Amino acid sequence: RLSVRELRRLNNLRRRGSRINVHQSIKVPFRRITPEEFEQKRQEYHKAIQEDFFSNYQVDKVVTRKMKRGETLWEICNNIYFIPFWLLSNYNPDMDIHSLKIGESIVIPILTDSQS
Repeated sequence: RLSVRELRRLNNLRRRGSRINVHQSIKVPFRRITPEEFEQKRQEYHKAIQEDFFSNYQVDKVVTRKMKRGETLWEICNNIYFIPFWLLSNYNPDMDIHSLKIGESIVIPILTDSQS
């Protein structure tokens, strides 16, 4: 296990209010596992999440939506369409999903239950 204190120390995040930003690189020590093993386990973990998701839901259709002023992807995923961020990202592979502009179009998968 890696403590928060150690992670902060390794990355010079000394102040209590210091935050890690999206796309910020951080140092993570590998003591019990190699970076390659870590990456393999990380990929397996995310694959299992996706397989579990698709055993419960399926993409029924896709819609295109333009980004509006003040709108965030968090709101789009969690409050409007109720889809995981990774799925939205997968449906927009050629876009820098983290820096969309007002008026930019994104593809949104619309879900239904797999059992229906």
